[in-house]
Amino acid sequence: MKYLAFCLIAFTMMGCKSSKPGTNNNTTAPADDIAGQSYQKLTAGDSETIEGADALEEMRTTVWRLIVEFFSIGEGTDMEAKKHFDHYLSQWNANGNPKVNFVTVPWGREGEVDFCFTLAGMSSDQQQKFVDGLRETLSFSKLVRLTENEKCTHIR
Repeated sequence: MKYLAFCLIAFTMMGCKSSKPGTNNNTTAPADDIAGQSYQKLTAGDSETIEGADALEEMRTTVWRLIVEFFSIGEGTDMEAKKHFDHYLSQWNANGNPKVNFVTVPWGREGEVDFCFTLAGMSSDQQQKFVDGLRETLSFSKLVRLTENEKCTHIR
């Protein structure tokens, strides 16, 4: 009887296995997915396209002017804060300010994502105005972290 029960359980477990290839949700997207197959190295008045492994290394070593990190503590990211973030960016552009360039780096299972900004092409006053406005816009959320002049740690 024990043998029969064991066989039934074993066959049931094997029958549940999918023949489709699985996805590993615990990995970050490859550099070419993150950067749209190239990385636009943005410096004031100059831009250079870097591709492949060089793009990944460039992104890893770049000190970004601003990093906005949407993180989770087991309940997903703050979607309301993301709406405020998107609205702030669209308002910034609509008001005739210099365009902000950033790289989006998804890194978690619950929607965690970093937005890494260069703020190249802006004066230091404009950069500070952008950072201060965004910091104020997102100050209500405990699930958003803003850091300045750091490397974007989730680029892998």
